[in-house]
Amino acid sequence: MNYSENHYDTKDLRSDEDLLETFTPASEVEGPKDVGEFKEEELERLKQTGIDLTNPDRTGTFVQTNSSVLKCDCESQGVELLPITEAFKKYNGLKDYWWKLVPAEKDAFTREADQKLDNGYFIRAFPGEKVIYPLQTCLYMRNENVAQRVHNIVIAEEGSELHIITGCSTHPHLKSGLHIGISEFYVKKGAKLTFTMVHNWGENVYVRPRTGIMVE
Repeated sequence: MNYSENHYDTKDLRSDEDLLETFTPASEVEGPKDVGEFKEEELERLKQTGIDLTNPDRTGTFVQTNSSVLKCDCESQGVELLPITEAFKKYNGLKDYWWKLVPAEKDAFTREADQKLDNGYFIRAFPGEKVIYPLQTCLYMRNENVAQRVHNIVIAEEGSELHIITGCSTHPHLKSGLHIGISEFYVKKGAKLTFTMVHNWGENVYVRPRTGIMVE
């Protein structure tokens, strides 16, 4: 198992609690209802982050803006793509995976994500399935001074192959915010997972990822 808690910034001397109190929860900010509301400069920003909403060579697409999931669709029968809140309900709390690789009580940011989750994605490649084209997932912060808290779970079942492109970005003119990202990856026996992540943050965006990986 591998565990990561990179901060992505080193100059800020404020405490974790101070950072959490500085920003408005994403759930309290109104955003777009559909990706069709994105302006051209936003679409270009996402392309720079590896997310192309018009690319046909994608198995599926997930787009979350602030706390709202604007797009979640998948063309392949061999992989399941859901908002994490829906997967949590469908699979009875995801008992075998939820906070199993990253402790919920690890620090102030994991506790924040546990208690005030905005959403995130759930991806599962079924046993033996070889998914040719990548899935793309986008975690997008559109409003100034917002705190976005996500929890993602990826499962590559036994003998499966899966490629995910994740783009984490802010609006082209956004300067300040907080992104808390919890990610747990489960790669089962004989499975292959390729995970490509591109970050494209505003100048004063604080990023607090917490990642756990289990490879059988």
